[in-house]
Amino acid sequence: MTKPPFLTGVIILGWMTGLVLCPAGALAQRAVPEDHIRYPVLVTLENGYVASGFYVNNEAGEAFFVTARHILFEKNAAGQDVPKAKKLLLLSYPRETDLDHPIYLELQLDVLFEKGFAMVHATQDVAAIHIGGVTQTGAARSLELVEGVTQKVAEGESGNGTLLGASPNVIKRYADVTIGNDVFIFGYPVSLGIENYPQLDYLRPLLRRGSVAGKNDEKMTIILDCPTVYGNSGGPVIEVDETSLTQTNYWVIGLVSEFIPFQDKWYGVDAPRPFRGIENSGYSVVIPMDTVLDLIQSKKAA
Repeated sequence: MTKPPFLTGVIILGWMTGLVLCPAGALAQRAVPEDHIRYPVLVTLENGYVASGFYVNNEAGEAFFVTARHILFEKNAAGQDVPKAKKLLLLSYPRETDLDHPIYLELQLDVLFEKGFAMVHATQDVAAIHIGGVTQTGAARSLELVEGVTQKVAEGESGNGTLLGASPNVIKRYADVTIGNDVFIFGYPVSLGIENYPQLDYLRPLLRRGSVAGKNDEKMTIILDCPTVYGNSGGPVIEVDETSLTQTNYWVIGLVSEFIPFQDKWYGVDAPRPFRGIENSGYSVVIPMDTVLDLIQSKKAA
């Protein structure tokens, strides 16, 4: 299938104006709030690897891109985390416009990693990149990007729009996640479909519904009764919490890490050797937001 290429014929802007990370707004009429629909970020590495992620902003107004560690980093011969690619392109959709006008950010991953803006969790499958900070000038707010991050604007586009991210007031920690509640996963499952027979628009996010099936306290992970595939890794997970007949809250509880495999074993009548088949069980592993927040906090303390 065709994977999203890097944007060509673009104008690189040094700084953005009118691009601000904002918290989720009021509840919409749809089953999921409008802002949450626009949380997913499509990440494309220059080596062609494609996955998902999302933005998070803290109380200090700092903006971060968050995804799974295995998407951006790998171990070298010395056992150290190193970037898989020098550049990556992030695509997301602003609040103000329809899905025909995405926001593109290009990240120099090697530069950001060298300067300490790209952080990798020591044990969990989480990576976070500090992309900028919100500045206030009178009534106007803008996001000032750090070195190594630039906005890319296609010819004929203004480049303005609200870069949506999960703020502290919509984040739920591991201890408060409720088993049995519905969840939505958001991302770009680019492995779905048949090559040369496109049924999906791979530049637009796709959601899937499931439930919180359980928790693994030893590993501090959340288990979902919801299948994930290649491309979903790093995408946000939203828990639906119905507190009353008239009140429903939507919480960001973590990011997709991996699916749980099912190993089928059997011995055929005429086959002396055992058959083993690995399949997707339909259950998935989610890294909770506690780990994400700890990683973001480590940048502040550094």
